[in-house]
Amino acid sequence: ARLKELWPDASGLMRFQFWTLLVYTLDVMLVAWLWQGRSVGQYSLVANLFSKLRLLLQSADEAAWPILAARTQKADSIAEGVLRFNGWLWGAAMAVSAVCIPAFIADYKAREFSGGTLLTSLFALRYLVTGIASQPGYWMFAHGHMDLLARLMRRELACCLAFSLPLGLWLGPMGILIAFIAGASGSTLLPLHLEFAKASGRAPWPMLRASWSRAALAAGLAAGLSVLGLRSTAGDWRMTVALAGLCLGTTLALAFGAAL
Repeated sequence: ARLKELWPDASGLMRFQFWTLLVYTLDVMLVAWLWQGRSVGQYSLVANLFSKLRLLLQSADEAAWPILAARTQKADSIAEGVLRFNGWLWGAAMAVSAVCIPAFIADYKAREFSGGTLLTSLFALRYLVTGIASQPGYWMFAHGHMDLLARLMRRELACCLAFSLPLGLWLGPMGILIAFIAGASGSTLLPLHLEFAKASGRAPWPMLRASWSRAALAAGLAAGLSVLGLRSTAGDWRMTVALAGLCLGTTLALAFGAAL
């Protein structure tokens, strides 16, 4: 009887985790399957760096979701605050990463290991979409919408696979990355936010505008600071890492000042 009671939510969560695992690993496998040579290593290295960065940046959402699950009086205000903060955080972090990661790889290893700014910019766009959606996802997770999350992630995986083969054969690793961005757009970019707005009683378009306007402003500011800073730190990967942290911190400090 206990197993029967727990199985609907548990099975939905298991499916969601399984589809998530495939979404965030199959792109590297497809690149290695369809292509050979230097581009495979470049793609894998950048994918690994962005994956670790994503885990780090999601710590705020992971810390907040038990409070959301407890449904305390402050839960909604915390969810609203994290949603807006994620716009600043992910916009600035992804812009800094797109500019600084190619220089870091070239200085730390060798220039041939760097996939270039276009590759990192596409990765940054993909993780910006998923990063801004992380708080709505954790809210849905905390409120038991397991089957819905599993369906959305399965749809994202299906879109990714449908576009990967034609775009991968046409454009190479860049095409596979574009296919996974398209998959995220078909699930995480809009449908997840609409479901979150419906379940939480929010107006969807003001909510999206609040997140993405902050992300765009933070990305523009952080990218500009990074480009200017790299001109004086060329050739030293330690300075590139310090510059990335300084640009991100400066952007968030300005956002915090504006909020105050």
